[in-house]
Amino acid sequence: MVNYRLQKLILGVVDNQIKDKSFPIVRDTFERLVKEGATKLQAKKIIGGLLVENIYNILSESKEFDEKKYARDLKTLHYDKADFKE
Repeated sequence: MVNYRLQKLILGVVDNQIKDKSFPIVRDTFERLVKEGATKLQAKKIIGGLLVENIYNILSESKEFDEKKYARDLKTLHYDKADFKE
C-alpha cells in the first residue's frame, strides 16, 4: 500500500537534493539511473527508497545522518526494469 502524501514529500526532498549543488552525487545518481533506462520518476523513486531507508535507520537506531554512507549507497543504486510494474 502506497502512502501518496508521504511519497510526494519524499519525491520533493529528492527533487531538492538533485537541485542542490553542494551534494552533486544525488544529481549524478539520478542522471546515471536515467541513462540506465529509468524514467525520471522511476529514478527519483529509486533514490527516494534509499532516502526512506536512511530516515528509518536514523529514527529507529537514534543515529546521526551519515552523509558519506549515503553517498556510497547512492553509487550502488541501479535501475532494473523488473522492479517497476507501471
